[in-house]
Amino acid sequence: MTKIIAVAVGGSIGATARYLVSLFFINHTHLKFPYATFIVNMAGCFLIGLLYSLFSGKIVSIELRLFLITGFLGALTTFSTYNFESVMLIKERLFVMAVFYFVLSNFAGIAFLYAGMKSGDFLK
Repeated sequence: MTKIIAVAVGGSIGATARYLVSLFFINHTHLKFPYATFIVNMAGCFLIGLLYSLFSGKIVSIELRLFLITGFLGALTTFSTYNFESVMLIKERLFVMAVFYFVLSNFAGIAFLYAGMKSGDFLK
């Protein structure tokens, strides 16, 4: 049960942080580029890499890992998890699978997003 609570608490903090970053950019810029999402995604990538490195070979409780990586960073951005998984495939020398995952995730993601938008338009 403590593992679920760790993910839930971390997730609520991560989701709130993402919302606050978005609000900051909405209220302080008038730029079209989605800076808030880009910054959150890049920060998530950096932080998941940093924590993975710092936690490797160290005794860190599973609850802390779940709170920070799965909960906080998972809610802040799933992009960091996607990139982490891609790097782990490369690290394991599964190059073809890494490229397949990268290409499939990007193109299928765009296709499914578009399909969802069109489905929503149809259901209006």
